Amino acid sequence: MQNGSFELRQITSSHAVDAQRLLALIGCWVGVTHAGEAAGFPFPPIDAQQAAPATSEFCQPELAPPRASPRNES
Repeated sequence: MQNGSFELRQITSSHAVDAQRLLALIGCWVGVTHAGEAAGFPFPPIDAQQAAPATSEFCQPELAPPRASPRNES
């Protein structure tokens, strides 16, 4: 385990996922899967090549959940 700084970012748009963030997400999903947690890959272990297509697909704009429109409560 490493001690150091930790940065948490919330990505609210698929357009905010650049190549560096995509690689970080792929690495995260591989690590989560290897730790025995649920990341959507049923047959661990996996590698970055196996996680990349699913991660890229997940980051497509048309897959983003629709946002609820604000209610006009007058």
